[in-house]
Parts: sequence; C-alpha cells; structure tokens
Amino acid sequence: MMEYSDVIGSQFTWIACDKNGHIGAFNIAGNGKVPQQVFYPKDEFLHEVEDFIFESKLICETIKCHPIYFDKEFADISRRGIFCYDWTCIYHTNKDDAYEKICEPTAPITIRALSQHLQNYINTICFSTLEFYSSNKIDVNIHFDIAK
Repeated sequence: MMEYSDVIGSQFTWIACDKNGHIGAFNIAGNGKVPQQVFYPKDEFLHEVEDFIFESKLICETIKCHPIYFDKEFADISRRGIFCYDWTCIYHTNKDDAYEKICEPTAPITIRALSQHLQNYINTICFSTLEFYSSNKIDVNIHFDIAK
C-alpha cells in the first residue's frame, strides 16, 4: 500500500469533496500535508483517482483565483469541473501551512458524477464544514488526521 513517504518530494495530487459534494484536487508540491484517508485504498484504486483527475473529459472553462500563480495543468484539471489547490504556493508572500486555491471551474461537478466506489472513497475525505467556492486557503490540519 502507498504511504506518505512514497509521495514526499513529488507532485502527488489527492482529491476530496466539500460540504456540497464539489470535488477539489490538492497538489502537495513536494511536501504538502495529506489526510490519512487518502492512503486507505489499494494502490490500483489510487491510479483510478489519478486517471479521473488528469484524463476525464473537459467540460467547462476555468477561473484564475490566485493573484500571481497560474499553471496550464491546474487549468486543465479545473476544466474537468474540479477546484484546484496547491500547497502554499512559492509565489505567495504569506507562507501559511495551507493549500491555496489556484483556479476553479465555471461548472463544478459533484461526486454524483463519479462511479460508486470513487464516491465512497471521496466521501471519506470530505471537508464537511466548508465550500470550495469560498475557501481560498484550506488548512487540512483542522479537518483531518494527517499522514506521516
């Protein structure tokens, strides 16, 4: 089974949902914090999550949210209906221990658009008290036990 030590130093991206069922992708940028629940499924399942993030159909446009940083890969993920966050962006002057919203979709999808087993998985990684629309920074420590 994959563990946090396997992804540290990489551009690993994990997904979660907000209280409305919208989907967010979180890039650890080498050392971001990751909820323990992300690593519960078998490795093959994590590949399905990766396929969903990077290969599903483009369905909408993207809105730039970060004042400085923007990336084509984040824009493409957002065009799949997914909110995109990056671990405390290196271009931001206020270094917080948080994920920053880089861009958001014009037409966000919800977990109902996914297969049942992806829905079940993402429901275990749910920010049950926040909405991605209004959350420009997210401190995962407040919401989850963090993988070590």
